[in-house]
Amino acid sequence: LSLSGMRTSCLSTDIVSAVCLPAKEQHFPRGSHCWVSGWGHTDPSHSESAFRAAPGPRTLLSTQLCSSSCMYSGALTSHMLCAGYLDGRADACQGDSGGPLVCPDGGTWHLVGVVSWGHGCAELNYPGIYTKVAAFLDWIHDIAQVSL
Repeated sequence: LSLSGMRTSCLSTDIVSAVCLPAKEQHFPRGSHCWVSGWGHTDPSHSESAFRAAPGPRTLLSTQLCSSSCMYSGALTSHMLCAGYLDGRADACQGDSGGPLVCPDGGTWHLVGVVSWGHGCAELNYPGIYTKVAAFLDWIHDIAQVSL
């Protein structure tokens, strides 16, 4: 995870806008629909990259399921979350790392995860793995010098 400071505010457009951090007590349950965007490959078998909001939502899955022996065999920690589809229909891909996983709650978008790693792109039984932003809220607020 990385933080960058800005001297001026950003302009919001139809495709670029700020996103809220989740509250410490805010919970996005498994089954929640979230969205990913990034500059990664649009086809894992080719090297073309383009900025895009990856089509369709990603479903938050349980860490227990994704850590099972038929998936990532215990590789997930409490600082990670798993999102996507077991049938491999859509996923983040190479080049998307660091991109946002955002989830809506009451009409407000929240940065729930950051694209981290996975097994290929959209592979059967290998959904994407994301850094869990909520696990780093104290650090983020400390670095940004924002009180909770």
